[in-house]
Amino acid sequence: MKLKWNWGTKIVVAYAIFIVLILTAVFKAMNEKVDLVTPDYYAQEVGYQTKLDKMENAESLSIPVSAIQTADGVIITFPVEVKGPYTGTVLFYRPSNSADDITMPITTTANGQMVAPITKLKKGNYNLLVDWAAQGKTYFSKLSIFIQ
Repeated sequence: MKLKWNWGTKIVVAYAIFIVLILTAVFKAMNEKVDLVTPDYYAQEVGYQTKLDKMENAESLSIPVSAIQTADGVIITFPVEVKGPYTGTVLFYRPSNSADDITMPITTTANGQMVAPITKLKKGNYNLLVDWAAQGKTYFSKLSIFIQ
């Protein structure tokens, strides 16, 4: 039996190819990993006004929190006008892969600097989210750094 390639056969073949392509796209999309910015994204949104207040406190400082990479690690320097002790956390947030995020407690030296070792950090772009408190006031600073 010989298959005739008339317009009806061509339409059926075109529909079959279309269905296979759509099913392939759906299968690949279902297996794609999709991360939210944070696992508890919606819970964090409820308390966002508190974060805005902390950011406003940090912006009111004459010298902001700064970070620089050295051979020893990432040195985070807190403003001199706010005397320690400093408490809080530093989150090394990797936008490209949430599995590479690292949270560290703030431990500073007498001159208001914290050295974060880079041995656990992979090369690439990180956002430093510094949530800190000193002298009864809370602050939040966001910095960008590229680990080499």
